[in-house]
Amino acid sequence: MKINVSYWWIVMLPLVFSLNMEKVLLFVFVLLSVHESMHILIAKKFGYSVTCVTVYPFGLMAHIHYFEYKKSIWELIIIIAGLLVHIVVIPLLYLCQDIQLISNAFMEYLMMINIQILLFNLIPIYPLDGGRIVRNILEVIFTYKVAKTISIIISFFILVIYINIMILDYVSGVLFIALFIIQYALIIFNFHKDVNAFYLYRYLYGANFKQKIHHKNDIYKNRYNVVFRNKKMYLERELLDELLNKRTNI
Repeated sequence: MKINVSYWWIVMLPLVFSLNMEKVLLFVFVLLSVHESMHILIAKKFGYSVTCVTVYPFGLMAHIHYFEYKKSIWELIIIIAGLLVHIVVIPLLYLCQDIQLISNAFMEYLMMINIQILLFNLIPIYPLDGGRIVRNILEVIFTYKVAKTISIIISFFILVIYINIMILDYVSGVLFIALFIIQYALIIFNFHKDVNAFYLYRYLYGANFKQKIHHKNDIYKNRYNVVFRNKKMYLERELLDELLNKRTNI
């Protein structure tokens, strides 16, 4: 597993020390590092490989190989494991305050940060945890491409609402919003490439799922697909072969 250290440390550390916010940064770093570590731990239990971990000033960020290609229920459990960290932190903060490790005022401040991070992560905007949860639910109902498309549309509209709120109430959030917009532009630009990557994964590795027979020109992520089209039956690998050939102009 490769570990990278982000260049953001060069920017953040002088700013944090100048504002005397070292303890706050330490709390956020530990909190989000434990959050991400829970993602990593549960992912490894399900057989995923973690190829790279980047150390940011606000915590760790892991790249879990093939994370969105396997069972949606596994992904959902991995996501929830990270979110539960914020629930566990609540009694721990009260305990730290009771044994006088931190003051009551500082405990309330850290509690507010913890709750805000949890609520922010639950916003159904991909790639936040909330957005990933929505996508996992959609993947149970719809075929892969349709679920991915609906997820992007939902995220886009919620992002627009969030932008309006942030611009009206928190001008300082404009830079953060700009980064999200760039992220979404990349997601839309790479849409077909990402769909092809999923198709190729399923073509190469298959899926040991319950069979689903349907007539759609796509596959359900959590089922082994048998498709009837034009009076012909396609097994999943045959359909994927056709889809990949069309998309790559082979």
